[in-house]
This record gives sequence, structure tokens and C-alpha cells, in this order.
Amino acid sequence: PDELLWCIANDIGNGVVDETWVWGAGAAQSKEEALQRVCGQLYEIIFRLRTAFTLRRTEIIQGAMLVSRVWERATKAISVCSVSRFVIAALLVAHKANADCVHGNKQWAHVLKIQPEELNRWEAELLDIVKFDILMKEIDFIRVSDVFAKRCEGILQEDNN
Repeated sequence: PDELLWCIANDIGNGVVDETWVWGAGAAQSKEEALQRVCGQLYEIIFRLRTAFTLRRTEIIQGAMLVSRVWERATKAISVCSVSRFVIAALLVAHKANADCVHGNKQWAHVLKIQPEELNRWEAELLDIVKFDILMKEIDFIRVSDVFAKRCEGILQEDNN
């Protein structure tokens, strides 16, 4: 559902923009403008990849959890400039870990209009930061999934009012 994509893009975007302003690197535009731009870009990336590769809800949530893992282990690695590549790499790794029929890096690179070598570097960087710890405990996945489900219900209720 698109609400899930928006919740994830918004959560990641908020975290990155907040951290950037803590560092004082946001003088070129207002915080609100940066937040809107980053969240919009992340949503478009996640939406494009979900559409192109029929990513399932589990892959998208696991991708968000992998970004969170990167954030915990290497906070300074994620910035307004780098967040998109970590989201892409996280979705790619989650797809490879969960899909029965995996789309290769060349296909992902084609959809993203980048060179496969660049995507390979992004994936390797993410895997290095998380020390190849890509599996999620069932209880953690259920907890995160439930949080997003409740938030998506709230968005749907707001839209219907």
C-alpha cells in the first residue's frame, strides 16, 4: 500500500533531516523544504522499485529495518546526500533475502538509471556496515510491521474525513 511507502519515506526523511540540522548543514534551504524534498525523493524511489520489481510488504519493511540498522551502527554514514543509496541498497538486500525469483543488480541498475557497479558498491557498503547481519527476528519484524499497520490505518482514516 502507498500509505506504507509514505510512512517509511517520512520516517527515514525526518530522521535524516533532523540529524542534518543538528550538524548545522542545512543553511541552503529551510528545514521544512528539505524535509519535503527528501521525503518526496525517498517515496518516489521506493514506489518505483516496488512497482518495477513487485516488492512485497515484507521486503519493504525489512528494507526499512535494514536502514535503521545502518543508522544504529554508522549514524554519520547517512546524510541527506546518502540516504537514497542506503534505502535502495536496503531494499535490494531485503529483496534478495526474501524473494523466490530475484531480480539481479543489472535489472535494478537499469530501473534506477545508474551503472551496475555503482549499485554493487552501495550494496557492499550496506552489507559491510551491518556486518552481513540482514536477517530479522520474527518478533522484531512483527512489532515494526504492527506499528506501520496502525500508522497506515490512521492515514486512511484521516483521508476519509
